[in-house]
Amino acid sequence: MRIAILILIHKYTQQQIRLINNLATDFDIYVHIDKRTIIIEKDICSNNVYAFKKYNVYWGSFNQIQATIMLLKEANKKHYDRYIIISGEDIPIKTNSEIKDFFCNNTKEYFEYSQLPRSVWGGNGGFDRIDYYYLNSLNRGISNRVKRKVYKILEGINAQVIIPFMKKNGICRRMNIKYFGGTNWMNLTDNCTNQILDYIKNNKQYVNSFKHTRCADEIFFQTIICNYTHGIELENNSLRYVDWKKGPETPRILRMEDYEELEKSICLFARKFNQEVDNDIITRMFSKINYV
Repeated sequence: MRIAILILIHKYTQQQIRLINNLATDFDIYVHIDKRTIIIEKDICSNNVYAFKKYNVYWGSFNQIQATIMLLKEANKKHYDRYIIISGEDIPIKTNSEIKDFFCNNTKEYFEYSQLPRSVWGGNGGFDRIDYYYLNSLNRGISNRVKRKVYKILEGINAQVIIPFMKKNGICRRMNIKYFGGTNWMNLTDNCTNQILDYIKNNKQYVNSFKHTRCADEIFFQTIICNYTHGIELENNSLRYVDWKKGPETPRILRMEDYEELEKSICLFARKFNQEVDNDIITRMFSKINYV
């Protein structure tokens, strides 16, 4: 069972170092580094850890989709049995052996999906993410004060002028297909990944329709899989423990008081973790999976 772990990171602290080192003992690791950071690829790379720094991954931007596609393409050159996509804020809550065993002789595609409109997304159920034009670069995460101010003004113009104009005149970017959405953290077979990449290669109109969208990384891949793949079995489960209810963050940054729920979970990974909020839970989880 050959597994590739694909990780998107925007920081490289002790938390991400522990994550990569733990997984790299049994899996090949492919990391995309947010190009806006000062992280250097060679500081991450090792025998089976491959790092790339190609896109400015602003939250919710099309570049998030591009970074994921790039990692899938790079890993797919070696045709792994399984491709697992996580973020740098994930922590495995099962051992590497348990993760391997789960996918051994298991050809299902594990990811979250449902047809749009999704009631849990509110509004028009996610169609607003793909119907209208959005800036690829947001004012959030930009350190330059002038740029941040400019992007804030442009965002305001977009929200108050361009999008209302599109709504009033019935202008819609949506293609005449069924759209599906869910979390972008997926667990895919080589068969499914091959078909995704083939579709992307041969359908530029579809890819281009996602440029200048917002948070459409949670739609792009689900729509391809649910419409254009064949000979695969779908399981509507991302295998991720995420708490959207307790807060104070959405989703909640997990803490020591969440340990009992994490221990009982049948999921393979959990998110989000932040060592600046609670490093003890991170240490506890790594101790558990390395010494069970």
